[in-house]
Amino acid sequence: MTNADLTNADLINADISDATLTGATLTGATFSNTIFNDITPTSLITSDDYTITTNWKQIGSSISGESYADTTNCSISLSGNGTIVAIGSYNSNNRNGQVNVYEYASSVWTKLGDTINNTHSEDYFGYSVSLNSAGTIVAIGAPYGNSDISGKISVYKYVNSAWTQIGSDITGSLTFDRIGNAVTLNSSSTISGDIIVSSISGNGLLQTYKYNSTWTQLGSNIQISDGSTYSITSNSNNTIVAIGVQSSDPGYTNVYKYENSAWAQYGSTILGNTSRQKWIFYFTKFEWQ
Repeated sequence: MTNADLTNADLINADISDATLTGATLTGATFSNTIFNDITPTSLITSDDYTITTNWKQIGSSISGESYADTTNCSISLSGNGTIVAIGSYNSNNRNGQVNVYEYASSVWTKLGDTINNTHSEDYFGYSVSLNSAGTIVAIGAPYGNSDISGKISVYKYVNSAWTQIGSDITGSLTFDRIGNAVTLNSSSTISGDIIVSSISGNGLLQTYKYNSTWTQLGSNIQISDGSTYSITSNSNNTIVAIGVQSSDPGYTNVYKYENSAWAQYGSTILGNTSRQKWIFYFTKFEWQ
């Protein structure tokens, strides 16, 4: 298709594999179950919402750690439009940990506010991070926080060019619980609206909290006890949460839904296809802007 005009086209269940798209216009096109395998774009293909090029290109320069053993890329989270990134560095300052947030503007990554520092040694603060869609609220997990290693979660908002904590720390209720091992924040959260954070602890305890002057748990705990490592993600309002479990044989994912003030499993368990398969351990969520 050379200089094809697909403006407002409905490309539903279409297969345009092995196509050469030269200067094609896709403005307003509708896509559903469309196959784009092995396309050769000999020039840019553009629309109002996106540009497709032949290769991935780095945005700005690399963001480096601030000191030796900083472990800068331990945890990362992007805003909805991809221009703000939160970076957790749990190994900084004798494993006190810290989090930095950067915004991409004028072709440069610039730090937003000061570094968010932890005050206690070996908390692993920044082991997990999660941004809201606007990039103005960040949830930070510190699974080795507190003297009993029950762990903690801290949530911060960006107002007047500074990061300020929202409420008190959310702390684990059990010794060596390691709450904050993985966290997910509702992407729809706003500074003046609902803020909901879910966590899977190092012991496989799923908990969700909502902020209304204080942090209050939503529903009861869900215990997942047969995994060695866990990951978590949620829908935009944190009423549906997916848990990835890296277990020995094989890994699996469970999805839970919050309804009528209670959490219940949503659908069946999704198992790895083969023995000892662990492909479902890492996942994230993407939003169409």
